[in-house]
Amino acid sequence: MTKENPLSKKDKISKRIEPELESNKYGADESKKIVEMVLKDLEVGREVMINWLTDRKKDLQCLHGDKPSIIETLTKKAWQSDRNLGMSGAICDTYQATLVSTCWNPGTIYARAIEKNDINNSQNWERFTKWAVGKVEADTFPEVDDFVRNRVSQGFSVFKIFWKVWYEWIDKRIPKKNGGYTIKTEKKRFEKGLIENISHLEDIIMPEYGKRIQDLPWFIEIIHKTSDEIPDLIERKIFRISDKDFIDKVKGLIADEKKKPLSEEKRKELGIADVTLGDMRVFPVDFVEWYGTYTKNGKTEKYRFIVEEQTRTLCAGKPLRKITRTGKIPYVGGPLIRLPGFISQTERLG
Repeated sequence: MTKENPLSKKDKISKRIEPELESNKYGADESKKIVEMVLKDLEVGREVMINWLTDRKKDLQCLHGDKPSIIETLTKKAWQSDRNLGMSGAICDTYQATLVSTCWNPGTIYARAIEKNDINNSQNWERFTKWAVGKVEADTFPEVDDFVRNRVSQGFSVFKIFWKVWYEWIDKRIPKKNGGYTIKTEKKRFEKGLIENISHLEDIIMPEYGKRIQDLPWFIEIIHKTSDEIPDLIERKIFRISDKDFIDKVKGLIADEKKKPLSEEKRKELGIADVTLGDMRVFPVDFVEWYGTYTKNGKTEKYRFIVEEQTRTLCAGKPLRKITRTGKIPYVGGPLIRLPGFISQTERLG
């Protein structure tokens, strides 16, 4: 527990082992070394995934019913038919509906008593588990549905399993003896265990395909934040960024990128004088979340590092054993059909 991420009174009394949220500190030289390592792995991974992205594009074209001439890059004469019957989409929908109804049955959750203590609590565990995966808490069904959708239509899908901790200002209404309420405003800690499907699979970058995620030398996810989220992460020391002008630097780089595709002539046509920083009150920022083996103080173990690519800034870093109790990469998933050396089945859907 820290003053940046305080626990509730109940958790303090029970001496609960909390998830460690704050990033470790790293010196300037070590930070530079880590950033270079992460970005080098990112570059290698992007080169490796080129073939899969090409195959994925074809799969999505078949799924969305694009014209055959576009899918196969063919030329056709005016009198020739160029119609997609949508068979790929129909088959995928049928397959998905079958798999979801088969795989997702929270109503059948059953706790089997093994020890003496289990006999008294098995029903409680069943109720709790059904509540935890239901709409009120984790709302897991949409994630499972999207997971199956990706696996059927793109041949590959990934779940991210993590513990979400956040704080919100709330009004507590405390009853008075003589009637009415006393309103007390306080900042309350909320926590939730989540299973999140990675919707955009191009955000997952790996050094090689065909292996289990836990056996990979490193694993990368591109995580998407907005600029208004970053100050809170820095304040709670989840991100340890010493540069006070970090957000302004990222904002400037994004503004420069937005200017490139808009020529002066095009801006005049659209009635835009210029792309300025003022146009972007809240803007997206992408971070490279890297998992892999790193050696520090003579200990070689799994770490998680978060790097901002544009400014080459190390935002966070921590051993995985401090983040997940198992010390494993918090992702599960894989291909629909396993083929040695491939991330997924490479045959076309249509």
